[in-house]
Amino acid sequence: MGRNREPALGRTRCDPNSRRGFTLIELLVTLAVVALLIGLLTPALGMARESAQRLSCASCQHSIGSGMAMFAKDHRDRLPSSYFGRPEIGKPQEMMAASTGILSPMPDQWEGLGWLSSGAGGYVDSDKCFYCASHKGYHPVEKYLNKYKLGSNRIYMNFHYHGDYDLATGRTKLIDQPVSTIFVTDGLRTIADFNHLNGANRLHGDLSVSWRQDSSNKVADLIPEVEIEQSLQVAIYQEIWLALVAE
Repeated sequence: MGRNREPALGRTRCDPNSRRGFTLIELLVTLAVVALLIGLLTPALGMARESAQRLSCASCQHSIGSGMAMFAKDHRDRLPSSYFGRPEIGKPQEMMAASTGILSPMPDQWEGLGWLSSGAGGYVDSDKCFYCASHKGYHPVEKYLNKYKLGSNRIYMNFHYHGDYDLATGRTKLIDQPVSTIFVTDGLRTIADFNHLNGANRLHGDLSVSWRQDSSNKVADLIPEVEIEQSLQVAIYQEIWLALVAE
């Protein structure tokens, strides 16, 4: 006859229905690992997002360039006119505007790149191309998109226009310009309008778009924090545009 065997000393029976939970130490270690991974991945994800937004911004400037070319074709090779860029007005800080929002000699009060908008010439597929996905300032697309059909209030874009007037020659600029000429760049009205973290896209005279790296903040440090006196604007913005041309 077989004998009933007692379980060996020191052994325990395994109950398949019993489960051991996490200890407090294991839980803390797991949370620490998760936090570390998030800390490592967050900058990379942020850089990837900014890179994608930079490409989207460049695409918007390409669309603006195409609109400028079509405008020039209809207007004897001339660029969109800027009220604020006129020598007698001298307010280059406001050349981020699409409309003057004031009584002026300009029909419909359109300003600069605003002449390309749906409310004026309709030279762009969508007014959304005047806005950058990286913009974190006070002029988001949602604030202005429905105002282009009216054109009576001040409308701001996320891009800054260099204007149609050449201060060096005293003449109106035409569409055919060298690559060293910059037509449009990211917002410069105040530092809050400078769309990207370390540089800006630029629409050149040949209608190509390039990236101006600004890791040392040579451009950003020149941009005003607030609206400045009109008498100072021309000199300051000439310096900013020269810095944008330099690499």
